[in-house]
Amino acid sequence: MMPVTYYPIPTQDLFRSNAERIKGKPYAKYFNGDLWLHDEVLPQLKKPMDEADILPKSTSTRFWTPGTTGSRRASAPPRTTTRT
Repeated sequence: MMPVTYYPIPTQDLFRSNAERIKGKPYAKYFNGDLWLHDEVLPQLKKPMDEADILPKSTSTRFWTPGTTGSRRASAPPRTTTRT
């Protein structure tokens, strides 16, 4: 495993901002900047992504739609919430 030791400046700024936003929350202890990559991943980062691995736009937009999981399973019913 290889540690990631540098983040671009915008990522560093966002990390600091997010750390401040979650300070004092019960899950704050899980927020850290440690990132480790498996050795077999490193060569893949040096080349362009294979087009066959890119999600089609019609699928990827589901990740940004509230209440969906982005799952490809057609049989999964939509999640709903009930307010009482």
